[in-house]
Amino acid sequence: MNKANKKINCPRCYSHKLYKFGKDKEGNQKYQCKECKRQFAPSATPKERQLKDYPRCPVCNK
Repeated sequence: MNKANKKINCPRCYSHKLYKFGKDKEGNQKYQCKECKRQFAPSATPKERQLKDYPRCPVCNK
């Protein structure tokens, strides 16, 4: 499936009503949801997945 056929939806409310909202530092298209105002880039890695690669702090366990 190519990008033209792929429907992009909001990761928070799953709406398809989006604005183009500039580009991120890697040059990927960013969007803002018209319904909940969330800003996101569909090709970006979610913050939760980025943090799983690091070990937990032995003092505070976060």
